[in-house]
Amino acid sequence: MRIGWNGGGGYRSLALLREDVMSAARDGFRHFWLSQIAGLDSLTALAAVGAQAAEMELGTSVVPLYGRHPLVLAGQALTAQAALNGRLVLGIGPSHQRLIEHMYGGSYARPWTRTREELHALKVLMAGEPLKLEGEEVTVRGQLAIDASPPPILIAALGPRMLDLAGREADGTVLWMVGPKTLSEHIAPRIHEAAHAANRPAPRILAGLPVCVTEDRDRARAHVAEKLKVYGLLPAY
Repeated sequence: MRIGWNGGGGYRSLALLREDVMSAARDGFRHFWLSQIAGLDSLTALAAVGAQAAEMELGTSVVPLYGRHPLVLAGQALTAQAALNGRLVLGIGPSHQRLIEHMYGGSYARPWTRTREELHALKVLMAGEPLKLEGEEVTVRGQLAIDASPPPILIAALGPRMLDLAGREADGTVLWMVGPKTLSEHIAPRIHEAAHAANRPAPRILAGLPVCVTEDRDRARAHVAEKLKVYGLLPAY
């Protein structure tokens, strides 16, 4: 097991992100993750600050697929990979209906289909191969020419079908607020079974958890209950 730092998705300042990445590297964290919400663009930001942590793995957890055409996302990921000298991990996911339909004005009718088609497109495009895809959710006609190795891809997966997809066709899954019971009884068995059936290597499981070091448990619980209550409104959780 390797322990990393999840910076979240609330950074407004590139300077503050750079300080946190440098701090994480000094303190011995093995990897640093950045979400994509309404703050800094995660892939651009990681490429910009990566030189401050030359040995650390850097990843997105996650970049929402909606609103990002595979040609654009693949090109951006490969460019960040080149800037980071091969240290990028691309975490992707369909996000949530509340974000996609309310903020983006799109349809969240087929998140699994969207993820499956975009994952396929990203793998082909980041390998530098031509792609002509006429999918149910995604249309891609093109090819990229960028000198960079394809980064590993992790999928945000909680449900059985998404875990199967992550095990069969991706390099693993990226999670948020999933505890040891769910990990051991649901996540790990399902994704490992899917990977084994597809004759793929053991998948990576990235388990993100909010952590507070304190002697005042009641205050910490009250703070968490207020700051993270939005997750109780999201069906995926």
